[in-house]
Amino acid sequence: MGYSVDRSPGLVTVGAPEVRVRRAEAADWASYRDIRLQALESEPWAFGSTLLREREYPESRWRELVARDSADSPAATWAAVDEVDRFVGIVVAARLEGTFHIFAMWVAPERRGQGIAGRLLDAALAWIERMAPGGPVVLEVNPRAVAAVRLYLSRGFRATGKFTTLDHTPSERVQEMIRPG
Repeated sequence: MGYSVDRSPGLVTVGAPEVRVRRAEAADWASYRDIRLQALESEPWAFGSTLLREREYPESRWRELVARDSADSPAATWAAVDEVDRFVGIVVAARLEGTFHIFAMWVAPERRGQGIAGRLLDAALAWIERMAPGGPVVLEVNPRAVAAVRLYLSRGFRATGKFTTLDHTPSERVQEMIRPG
């Protein structure tokens, strides 16, 4: 597989078509819904929600999830999009009770290993830094998502030692990680 990097903002090629990272907009609700459902079906052990639950969301709920992420909202969604603007990865950042959190990080299996997750995370972290300079960022990750754990460690996150059992799958636990301010 060839490896080349286009140093233009938002573009990277790694033996695959170009992918750019952009903030999701209200009009992206259906694309967000589709990739979110794909993520929940693909790796249910990685998320706090379930495919069954979110598949039942009405269109208005999906529109609300993306619309709340616009303008000066305390939440934002980023999408990695391919050459035809199809979502191939997502991440959500949101302020909850005064602290920013990273949620819903996922990249389509056929696009993994191309640096897309890192670019999504970097976009979210840059936005968080603009919103709350120097503040901590928290996330939860299933430890068996080894590549995700490595990515988070590379961006300064550290395990806190706190684990939570997933309500929908009691045999699965997620660990809290924090990037100190």
